[in-house]
Amino acid sequence: MRKKIAGQLLIFCLLFLAWWYTVQQKALIPASGLITGPLPVFPQVQVNLLQSKNPVLVEDAVNETSRALLRYIVPDLAGEPWQKKHLFLDMFGDKEPELVFAFSLPPDRGILAVIQKQNSRYVLCCFIDDLLPVGRIDQVAGPEGKDILITREDHNERTGAYSESQTLKLWTWQKNKPETAWEEQTFWELNLLNTWYDPQTRPAQWYKLIQELTVTMQAAPSCQVRVEGEQRFFCSPAGEKETLPAPYHFDLVSARNIQANYQWDKEWRRFILSAGTLDQPGAGPQTVVILRDMEKHLESMVLPWQKQFYQVLTREGQIILAKKEQVKPAP
Repeated sequence: MRKKIAGQLLIFCLLFLAWWYTVQQKALIPASGLITGPLPVFPQVQVNLLQSKNPVLVEDAVNETSRALLRYIVPDLAGEPWQKKHLFLDMFGDKEPELVFAFSLPPDRGILAVIQKQNSRYVLCCFIDDLLPVGRIDQVAGPEGKDILITREDHNERTGAYSESQTLKLWTWQKNKPETAWEEQTFWELNLLNTWYDPQTRPAQWYKLIQELTVTMQAAPSCQVRVEGEQRFFCSPAGEKETLPAPYHFDLVSARNIQANYQWDKEWRRFILSAGTLDQPGAGPQTVVILRDMEKHLESMVLPWQKQFYQVLTREGQIILAKKEQVKPAP
């Protein structure tokens, strides 16, 4: 009981310090244009508690830190039952770990918040509030002595076609905020009617597409991401009410193994399949990087036209589909 009371008193003191720091920090310059107004500020002792071996103190510190962040980022939703996760990692490469919080509010809300150490206190420097629920966060050693943040976003869509996915994203620090350096659906199930692609198609059938991938990453001798797994295509007759059939009504049509290697590109700050040159009629050659071979995209199992394309990134930051015949990969 004494330990619990002492812990509550400590948290009360932390709340006061956090409030006092926030009042005093108006001269601080935020590290991101996403931040406006007085910033949430946390004393070193509060951050230390997040690394305590006492789970009660950690839980109290997580709750109080989360409350301050959510009141700032989503004041109208701060009282909702958000799921909370946090970790320390060095995204800046300055040997001073940043603190990352991830918040999830199923079915469709997710937030990342990055807290940076400034002198003897920690300040919210950036947040991203348009994610899907973040089911997991982790870290891995990346290039240039900087850590890469790993997130898994979980999505379940039960209206219309039933879809479920788990999207793995790798984040690096760029332009004063986390930027996605690579992403892929490690699990993906799509259920859809063939008539949605072409209303004239007969007979009407339900398609079930499933993707299950394993992702591994290595930092040396070169930084790269390797993907291995399987994609499967099932089919079932569609009834008059277009109701999704039970799983046992689906028959396997085809299956294939998927493998791909993505290399870190220092210039583009991404994991890519290859650099290349895109030559489109009327536009002239331009340098691009290939992000994805659409032949290995899950929907290409029922949309053969996708196999003709690469997904590429242009110098202007646009991600587009380009015909393979128009893209010359670098040797």
